[in-house]
Amino acid sequence: DFFAKPQYESLRRFLPQANGVVILPDVLKAGFIFSAEGGNGLIVVRRGPTWSDPSFVTLASGGFGLQAGGELRDVVMLIKSPEAVEALVRNTITLGAEASFALGTLGRGVGADATTNFNSDILVYTDAAGAFAGVAFEGASVAPRGGRNADFYGGEMPPETILFRQRPGDRPGGAIQIRRH
Repeated sequence: DFFAKPQYESLRRFLPQANGVVILPDVLKAGFIFSAEGGNGLIVVRRGPTWSDPSFVTLASGGFGLQAGGELRDVVMLIKSPEAVEALVRNTITLGAEASFALGTLGRGVGADATTNFNSDILVYTDAAGAFAGVAFEGASVAPRGGRNADFYGGEMPPETILFRQRPGDRPGGAIQIRRH
């Protein structure tokens, strides 16, 4: 279990103060000089003492630099500020330099704005399997998955409605019907 591992003690410590959480299981990254990374997951935001219903998202990233390998990793992002939640929901693209290294069954990526600075707006935790090393300039985007949201909620449901306006449990058409793809 990702949250139970001792190396993620700070994740457990900062979760109660988080304004949002993005969970991306099975993010695949591969490359040689050029790299690509992608995966699907969900975002929830804090609404008082509870959390919103989930909105489905996809992560897409590309990079260029001295890098090689492939890895599969689970990613959890703790979003500390309301402004960062808004920016993520609006699909703001982030550019940055990243150094990552993963070998075997456990790996950690350290982003320049992420786990090395606990005062950042977004803390990124990764647990990786594979071998990927290098330093690169990357562009990343977390975008909504409108089709997944429509499947899950039984009709069109913009992320802003799910995360900010809808009351948890309110869904168009009544009960949730989950379809497996």
